[in-house]
Amino acid sequence: MALIDKASLLMVPSTYEAGKLYNVLPSGNRAPDNKGGAGYDQTRADFDFDRGSNAAATRINSSGLIEKYRENLLLQSNNFGTTWTTSAASVTSGQSGYDSSSNAWLLNASSSATESYVRQTTSASGVDSFSIYAKAGTADQLALYIATSGADVYSWFDLTNGTTGSGANQIDKKITSVGSGWYRITLTGLNYDQRVDVYVANANGSFLSNSGDNILIQSAQLETGLVATDYLNSTSVTAKAGVLIDLPRINYDANGENGSLLLEPSRQNLVTHSEYISGWTPSGLTTSENQTTSPEGLQNAAKLTLSSVTEVKRIALGSMPTTAVARSFSFFVKSDDITAIQLVHSGDLQGYAKFDISSGVVGSKGTKTTSDIEDYGNGWYRCIANFDATNTIGSTIYLYINDSATGTYGGSTSAEGDLFCWGGQYEAGSYPTSYIPNHGESGGVTRAADSCSVTGVSDVIGQTEGTIFLELKGNESTPSESLFNAISDGTSSNRLLIGPTTFANTLRVVVIFNGVSNGGNNYSVTDITDYNKIAVKYTSSSVDVFINGVKQTSQSSGTFSATLDDSTFDNGTAGNKFEGSIKQRVHFNEALSDAECISLTS
Repeated sequence: MALIDKASLLMVPSTYEAGKLYNVLPSGNRAPDNKGGAGYDQTRADFDFDRGSNAAATRINSSGLIEKYRENLLLQSNNFGTTWTTSAASVTSGQSGYDSSSNAWLLNASSSATESYVRQTTSASGVDSFSIYAKAGTADQLALYIATSGADVYSWFDLTNGTTGSGANQIDKKITSVGSGWYRITLTGLNYDQRVDVYVANANGSFLSNSGDNILIQSAQLETGLVATDYLNSTSVTAKAGVLIDLPRINYDANGENGSLLLEPSRQNLVTHSEYISGWTPSGLTTSENQTTSPEGLQNAAKLTLSSVTEVKRIALGSMPTTAVARSFSFFVKSDDITAIQLVHSGDLQGYAKFDISSGVVGSKGTKTTSDIEDYGNGWYRCIANFDATNTIGSTIYLYINDSATGTYGGSTSAEGDLFCWGGQYEAGSYPTSYIPNHGESGGVTRAADSCSVTGVSDVIGQTEGTIFLELKGNESTPSESLFNAISDGTSSNRLLIGPTTFANTLRVVVIFNGVSNGGNNYSVTDITDYNKIAVKYTSSSVDVFINGVKQTSQSSGTFSATLDDSTFDNGTAGNKFEGSIKQRVHFNEALSDAECISLTS
């Protein structure tokens, strides 16, 4: 018998849906749709997952790309005869579409020398992109118009030669051939908070049409961000995809390997425009959007083009909080011909870190700063500067261009060239968390904390003896608080706790039975931010701990006075939540032998 066949619960993060993380074992029955709901059998001991009504989370998917929440904010996105309204125009369904369907619509002007359009009211804020598929009919000009509370955004597009025309206030505009005379047209701007309009136009620069002028349209989409993503078909409700609300995040390395369950604390990205770099204040350089493929796999990364003038070259963002707490500042950057950058906060001159982005190594840094650099492939690096709580924090953060990654604080005055950047993040905390997109929220965008646990599963937890196996890593080597995995009766009186401590690279195991603690032992590991394999076997008389194939000092135990029926990624009472990544969580209803525990953790 294989050792794993003895398991009473086996969680290897792979199968999931919103609100649920499925286990491999036990193998009870699910509902007919193989998911939770009516007919669901809780004896599977699947974990409940929660992140609140929050759409700010991202992950690295199995392709090694950063994946976000996506939503088509329009209703009835391909039913222009419903939620949409027309003026001096009619819409007719059943037309041959770009996707070989009969789902396209004819937008036909019904009178001359007038404005003929179809429109939908909207309430989008920040940076947004409106897209639609279109083909020339008797008319070859289409105009998109977005009414906003600020400056209206509009542009014309030629459906015969596939070119953009005149317009105003757009961040970007694109027309892309998809074959058979069809184009996907995108208009990007700020605060699409009133309506979106599609016009039949008789000429570039004119909103007017003539009776009988018509075009074909299909599959409209309004979404947050700088570019149009894959179309999502909405009905009476918006359409959503990607990292959905309450969806467990199976996170991979940047190379798309080593999938694990990612659990993080709540964090807020205070960078108002994390991708729209033109929303920052430039000095000695110019910014241009959507110039190359970002770590998201979309062409939405900005280019910084440096001037030839001798001056400091940087982008800056103000109105940051000045409270002296630990903060982390990170940016995704890619060299074109610039090799060194620097992340800085104003205030304390020791609040800076430099990076060599041609070789992917950290450079010099201030005495009150730690730094790191992470390789995201295709030349992209995430540069990280962590400012400790003793810094005098200023209200402005900067990305500087540097002549080299060494030396003291100060930016380049001579460098010329280009640099790509994307995904700026500034958050309270001693280390950076996963990327939180912010497309214009001045108060910051908050990702809620992940919570994962299962209750009522006494049959998979050994009551008088048992073994727990974990393969996991923490988010930082010295956590600010103890962060645990636990089995318990749901109270503080009967618990077995496993997790990092406030001491660097140290694990702790504590058993509390009938309200009495065994005190717990601390065990050193080489690096708690790398994966470690931990097995804890317990009986009524002893607790034995195994870490990475080595048996540690034994601890005394005792008899639990109540039924253990909760398995949690916290301290057993919903506090001190674990923050890190988990590859495996396994329960055994027996105390395995020492040899089995050594084998399991090797």
